[in-house]
Amino acid sequence: MKTKFSTLRILSNPFPFICYTTGLLLLIKSVILLFNFDILFKPVIIWGFCSALFYAVLTTILKKRNIFILYLCYILESCLRISYSIVFTKCDPKYEILLISFFIVSYLFNTNTKKNKVLFGISLILISLTIVHTFYFKFKIHVPVSELNPAQLLFAKTEVYSNILITFIQLTVISFNSGLTLKKMYLKNEAAQKKLEYITCHDILTGLMNRYLAVSHFSSCESRKMNENIDYAIAILDIDDFKNINDIYGHDCGDFILKSYTQELRKKLDPQIKIARWGGEEFVIIFPRLSSETVFELDTIRELLSLSPFIYNGQIIHVSATYGMSSSRHLPSAFDILNDADSNLLIGKQNGKNRLVVSQKF
Repeated sequence: MKTKFSTLRILSNPFPFICYTTGLLLLIKSVILLFNFDILFKPVIIWGFCSALFYAVLTTILKKRNIFILYLCYILESCLRISYSIVFTKCDPKYEILLISFFIVSYLFNTNTKKNKVLFGISLILISLTIVHTFYFKFKIHVPVSELNPAQLLFAKTEVYSNILITFIQLTVISFNSGLTLKKMYLKNEAAQKKLEYITCHDILTGLMNRYLAVSHFSSCESRKMNENIDYAIAILDIDDFKNINDIYGHDCGDFILKSYTQELRKKLDPQIKIARWGGEEFVIIFPRLSSETVFELDTIRELLSLSPFIYNGQIIHVSATYGMSSSRHLPSAFDILNDADSNLLIGKQNGKNRLVVSQKF
């Protein structure tokens, strides 16, 4: 588990690891060259030692700090090393130029800051100068392989093969990093999409369905009624004297009451029954399948909630609600049923509140 975590951490931020491996490989290569070649190649060998030391110090200092500086220093050192070594090896460093290009793409792909434009400009200039320098030596001072002595030829091959190895290791890490970043971006976008869909269809305060999603359930109920002749019911409730609660205890308390009351209502209702915030202190309850016990069960829950006080900041608050209810047995559409239930709610308000009023033809 620990190994897996370390691997993911390296892939998510590969630049320190890449600099460590680059420095280590340059150090190994320089040690090998030091004991196998004459003084002619000592400048390149010394540069290899300095590069290895450079990466070790740089990654230690910047391990948890500014990755932008670490990346920029890597580009600068790589370009200088390419230009410096070509003078002695007389070979085309296309692998390292390709590597630097991949680094630019990878960095820009994984960050989204204003520094990107500056970094891209500097990197582009450095790479352009390196390419110009490469072609200058390729066509002006380039020595054919047939004219190299055995030591020079072996030295050039060592440089080329070691650069290929470094390039392969680093490009592998960058490729995995890019893949991991793509996956993170996909998951992030997917999570954002789900969050947006949730916000679009739910009330932020209570977490219940909003009017938009409730209407879609109306359509589902109408379809089942038409195709399968399954009756359904709709109830609408309004918290009694809610304005007084806001005036006496404050709007924060009002929000608390709305959330707490509907949470308790949700717990007591069957999961198949849907609740939506219709607006303000009004809520709609959708019963997708009507039974002989529907009215009795809802009225029992209403009464239980009216007898269960809520406590807000040490204060006991009694809350009741008036319900109106209608069904599809005598009305053609869900909105007709809702309007009928709303009329019943008004009757309940006019006759003392804290009651359930059902249509006569229910």
